[in-house]
Formats: sequence, structure tokens, C-alpha cells
Amino acid sequence: MVGGTCGGAVECCGFWQFLINGLACSNPGPIVGMIALTSAGNQLYHIPMVFTGVCYGIPAGPLVVSVAVGTCAGYSTTADLYTGLYSASHIIIEEIRENTPFINAKATPAFNLQNYYLNLSSGADSGLLASVNFVKTRSDTALRVSWTSHNRLITPAINVAYHNEWHIMFDGQECTNPGIINFIFLIVSSGNALNNLRTARNFGICVGIAAGNVTVSMQAVFSGDTMGDIFTTGGVRVSIEEVLLTA
Repeated sequence: MVGGTCGGAVECCGFWQFLINGLACSNPGPIVGMIALTSAGNQLYHIPMVFTGVCYGIPAGPLVVSVAVGTCAGYSTTADLYTGLYSASHIIIEEIRENTPFINAKATPAFNLQNYYLNLSSGADSGLLASVNFVKTRSDTALRVSWTSHNRLITPAINVAYHNEWHIMFDGQECTNPGIINFIFLIVSSGNALNNLRTARNFGICVGIAAGNVTVSMQAVFSGDTMGDIFTTGGVRVSIEEVLLTA
């Protein structure tokens, strides 16, 4: 659980960042989660946050992985950050290998994993935001997708429910087995217009996708209440893995 406080008619921002041996990841880029708030009054947020990433070029041997906080570039005020309020923080570190093709025997471990880093800056409120291409080797497998980005929702009016969603789609279609993969941003601005940004991880598994080239995309979807003004930005991290299904 993380949170921040922003007081007065200012926009403030703070971030959490993974460091490896005291340094930010440089290949492909920093692994960051952030929160930004703007309001005419005092705002206090405490929300769960998950942010992930892959870092290349790290030599073998002992490593120290740490979490640091800091000020976002371009903001005049730093949010008063909180980390771990009423909760435990979990850090998972895994040494992985990429792009090892599947072989025919199901019982033999194999990997088909691809990671992507996108410099995205989109103000689109609906439709395609970004996409990547993945080669699926078999039809009897599933795709596990993780998509981490910085998502902003601006609510210009008060006493209005603003509802926007970010969906992961496959060849332009929603996942139907087991269901859609989406992140929802719903804010009711009861006292002041708000400008709220947070890091979000959209994660899920989709079954029934045929072998071959698959376009995996993030799309902005409006599905009720009032559409807010959204912005999707940052060093977007996408991880797609072809996984074997149990019998």
C-alpha cells in the first residue's frame, strides 16, 4: 500500500523506483511507479500499487535490490509519500531467459517469453493506445500478459462520476476465455476537480488464441458514467509469455 498527500491548489508528484546495486536500470529504462495529484484542496490517497520491469546487462553475482523514492521531473511540488501503510510490501526477483522456443513434448520445460519497453505519450480518450507483436508457437497454450503504464484521469467537473478503462486486446478483440483483461479508473469528484495519475499494472491470462503472429494492444474503452480526460504515458513495460495449460 502506498499513498501521498497534496495540499493547496498545486500539482504534486512522487515516485517509487527499483534500484539494483544502488543504480536505476538503464536497459531498457528505469522501473518506476508514481502518483500525481492536483486539486484546489487537500487530497490524501492510499492505494495498492504494483509495478514491474525487466532489466538487462546485470552481471552474475550478489545483488542488492532496493526501493527509493523521489520527485517527478516537471512538477513544482513533491507529494508527501507513504509506503507500506497498514500492509506488507512484497518484492519478487526472478532471473529469466527469453525467446527459447517451445518444443513438442509438454513435459519438457521451455520458454517463450518476450519483454517490451515503449516510450508512450498518448492523450487519446478512446481507441488504440499502443501495440506490440508476439509470435505464438502453439494453439494449445495460453498467453499471460502484464502491461504496466502511468495512467491519468482528469475530472473537470464536480459531483460527477468519471469512468474510464484500459483494456488488453488480442488482434483487436477482447479476451473471452476466461474473460476481459482491463484496468478501471472510476472517480467521483465530490468537492473539487481532480487530476489523478497513478501507475497501474494490467495483468491476465487468455486462452484460445491460435498459433502465429498475435498483435497485443492496450486500448482505451469508455463503458458508462461520464468519460474523463485520460492520459497514458511513461516508460511502458509489457511482458508476454506463452504458457502451457494443465491437462
